[in-house]
Amino acid sequence: MLSRAVDWPALGGLTARDRLAEVLGTVSTLHFPPPPTARSAVLVAAARDGYVPAVATAALHDHWTGSELRWVGGGHASLLITGLGALAGAIEDSFDRTFGSRGIV
Repeated sequence: MLSRAVDWPALGGLTARDRLAEVLGTVSTLHFPPPPTARSAVLVAAARDGYVPAVATAALHDHWTGSELRWVGGGHASLLITGLGALAGAIEDSFDRTFGSRGIV
């Protein structure tokens, strides 16, 4: 999306684009230790996501040992539009894993 939305010539052309790709390519959650509560995490991913590659989500799930990965149909935008129930369910289940059946006090 950014490749079409940014005025790359105004920023220096392909050199700026390549530099941004280089910098952003080094940024990854995988470079940091998993959070202590990784077992409480419920990750939700869209099966046909055009922005977040499936391999990236799977890598995060593998890195966060004990987390759960749930796949839903559709893409990135449709997950946010039609998948709110799946997202809310994942949040609720994550809270249950974190705080148990007693809820947040």
